[in-house]
Amino acid sequence: MKKNITKPVSEFFTGNRRRLKELAGGKFPVVLAGSSLMQKSADSTYPFVQDSSFWYFTGLNEPGLILVIDESTEYIILPQTDPIREKFDGSIDSEELKNISAVQ
Repeated sequence: MKKNITKPVSEFFTGNRRRLKELAGGKFPVVLAGSSLMQKSADSTYPFVQDSSFWYFTGLNEPGLILVIDESTEYIILPQTDPIREKFDGSIDSEELKNISAVQ
């Protein structure tokens, strides 16, 4: 039987964001940018490593994401899509991002 570990994991990230919101006091939005791909040469990149702070609040390991938290809402801004890069790296699954991070 396959265990569903997504919910307890997403609760961890939700709790981290809730504590951050409490610290911010709702006085201003919090914007966190994840790491981007770093170009190695004209046609390749270095292996991707997510910013640890961004991962702590989202659990997401995709390049180019931005998390925005304000008093009443949280959302993730996805990078602009590039059809050629998608052919090589695949596309971003927004439903999977929601399941992992619990950011709607």
